[in-house]
Amino acid sequence: MAFTVVVLEKTVFGNQRVHHLKITADGAEDNITTGLKVVRNAIVAPGSLTTAIYNVYPNEDSSGTSSNGTLGISGIANGDVLFATVFGV
Repeated sequence: MAFTVVVLEKTVFGNQRVHHLKITADGAEDNITTGLKVVRNAIVAPGSLTTAIYNVYPNEDSSGTSSNGTLGISGIANGDVLFATVFGV
């Protein structure tokens, strides 16, 4: 099942495009399309979690395969919420 992603804000910081996302999990892992060509940095904060440890893979899918512009997320449970701020081009 796909995660639900809401784009809260799109802006620019210096020469970087910045997207602020709210991610709600519908399963244990998925790939998030950020809207950027390449993610240069990602800041991820939990909103509501039932799991203690989760993994975020910038520019990779959840299985570790290279996929520019995505965030691969694994290790979370259905209903968990993450907030991500991604910087890139």
